[in-house]
Amino acid sequence: MRFMKKILLSLFGILLIFTCAACVNESPEPWIELETTEERTLVKSEVINGIAFNFFSDKTCEIMEYDVDKLIDGSFLQLPDNCEEYTVVAIADGCFRNSTLLGVILPAKLERLGDYAFQRSTVQEIVLPDTLTYLGKEAFDNCDNLEKLTLGSGLERIPVGAFYSCRALKELVIPEGVRIIEEEAFADLASLEKLSFPESLEEIGPYAFWNTGIDSLTFSIPEGVQKIGVNAFRSTAWLRSQSAEWVIVGKGVLLQYNGTAQSVTLPDTVRYLSNAFDSKKVKNLTLPDTLGDAAEDALAESGLEKVIYNGTNPTLKALIK
Repeated sequence: MRFMKKILLSLFGILLIFTCAACVNESPEPWIELETTEERTLVKSEVINGIAFNFFSDKTCEIMEYDVDKLIDGSFLQLPDNCEEYTVVAIADGCFRNSTLLGVILPAKLERLGDYAFQRSTVQEIVLPDTLTYLGKEAFDNCDNLEKLTLGSGLERIPVGAFYSCRALKELVIPEGVRIIEEEAFADLASLEKLSFPESLEEIGPYAFWNTGIDSLTFSIPEGVQKIGVNAFRSTAWLRSQSAEWVIVGKGVLLQYNGTAQSVTLPDTVRYLSNAFDSKKVKNLTLPDTLGDAAEDALAESGLEKVIYNGTNPTLKALIK
């Protein structure tokens, strides 16, 4: 049965390519508001075999909506690289949300994949092209069946909740060029066993890898990481395995204090403070003038009774009030 479905889908893909010129002149309600300039203006909107396109004056087009009634449950879909003389460069917000696709081949020159584009879909594998520079928030949120993910080299940031709760994903390679991983981007990946960070990485957001399966042998945090948000690695075997008194990673980021003293002063090597004192063992904390910054809510659940800071950094002053 699955073999027959693949044959049917292949025939559909061929039909889409050869009948692209036979467009039905309809204007669907767009999923996103598009900004236009003098250089790039909307030419027309048409529906072709269940795909709603917006066509622009720079010879690019965007997939705005897909008619889910034309999908075969459990099928694989190949989206067109071009339609007429137009290049497909974007997929709108929520376009394939809740779809029953097992897989999809994205357009070869795709530049933008909208927010919630595949949220709660059943895709098992996804390859993001190197041309992709914008990945929308929660684009693959709660894709429980996603087993294989290839991220393109054009990304500089992984947005909020992009792959939250993709619980079947076992291996993750974040490509060189990514600088920022935002809040909950890869949280709740219970099956994640292998993780590779790029040397370009600078910032990891709050709860970014919360409750993932990574352990002490899985990865290392690059030296260039300057900021790590609260609970970024909470509920992971990796963080539990860190036994040093001061768990300092990257460019002086303090993740965790494992000592037993009730009164401590941060080492001068610490440049950034995450929520290292949530164990509530420490009652009195002195922040040195050499400390540069701290995560939002770094001390919110610390149970500290007294914090001393004599420096002039307004962010740190606000932290202890």
